[in-house]
Amino acid sequence: GLTASIIHLFNHGITKLTLFMIAGAYLIRRRGSLLKHLEGAAVTMPWTSAAAVIGLLSLIGVPGTAGFISKWLLVEASLEKGLWPVAISIILSSLLAVIYCWKIVETIYFKENLIPSKEGEISKTMLIPIWVSAIACIYFGLNTDITISVAEIAAQTLQPDNVNNN
Repeated sequence: GLTASIIHLFNHGITKLTLFMIAGAYLIRRRGSLLKHLEGAAVTMPWTSAAAVIGLLSLIGVPGTAGFISKWLLVEASLEKGLWPVAISIILSSLLAVIYCWKIVETIYFKENLIPSKEGEISKTMLIPIWVSAIACIYFGLNTDITISVAEIAAQTLQPDNVNNN
């Protein structure tokens, strides 16, 4: 459970980093980050919008993303301890995330742009870090060895049996 929690902290951090940078990009170019400001954003900001989809899929916990492995391990640890309500709440939170993440994707890709915005994609100095973190959401979802091994070491170090009481 502790290992799963450490992995989740790391993976969720990458996912939120991606989404917060994207929110900043939309804020700059679309003059806001509310849903009404994001209408049709994929037309003028296709790279930012594609990275947003990756971040949102990771937030939901879709397989192949960092969010999936985090939630999988948390559910697995909950079930090992017989904590069915915790496992169910993790799954329900992912289902709830599908609803609000879909609303964002729908707004970005399928609504007409009614608010004038500064034209064009965000600068490369912002777009590159967004994509580095978006790719990290996929990388750490597919290559879990690094995060699991480091989290296991951290969890062993944090166990009360391993702490010196000197």
